[in-house]
Amino acid sequence: MYYAHPTRKQRYQIERLIQEGVPSSQIALKLGVHRSTVYRERRRGVRVGDRYLAALAQLERTSRYLVLRRPSRRPVLSAAVARSVVKGLEPLKAKSITFDNGAELARYEQIQTDLRCPVFFADPRSPNQRATCENTIGLVRQYLPKGVDLSPVGTAQVARIDRRINHRPRHCLGFLTSSEVLFNKLPDVALRA
Repeated sequence: MYYAHPTRKQRYQIERLIQEGVPSSQIALKLGVHRSTVYRERRRGVRVGDRYLAALAQLERTSRYLVLRRPSRRPVLSAAVARSVVKGLEPLKAKSITFDNGAELARYEQIQTDLRCPVFFADPRSPNQRATCENTIGLVRQYLPKGVDLSPVGTAQVARIDRRINHRPRHCLGFLTSSEVLFNKLPDVALRA
């Protein structure tokens, strides 16, 4: 049996129609896809019942600095994700942003205008284009394993995880931390002659 992933445009349309309350079977007819595709997109990290299932990881590429957030709404919809991205990246003055192809990023144009920087998308099924992000998500998974219910995880705990990862020495940064590299705060070291 052959299965083709929905295109980015179809994912955005599916999310918008779900938000409008259109039944899955009607969405499938409207987009010309099988209804199982719509059901799969519904389940794809958006919600299970009313449990909160998302943490948003934003990463500065040069310093590997992580901004880890929980979108402020249940279920996690693109509007909440857009607000979280803008809130997380505004102080860092981003020059460009690269996203993966999730339906939760349907409002990328809003992010682009709010942050005044271009937005790019990685090619589907190409984790090599986001290697730094994939590695950092692996570090986050040490604290928040995949599939775990995130509803009891508070904002303070997410901030603690964020701090621990950003203050972890990295080999690729010459054993400096991401915070030290991003903010040019080199550690005070007593040098011997």
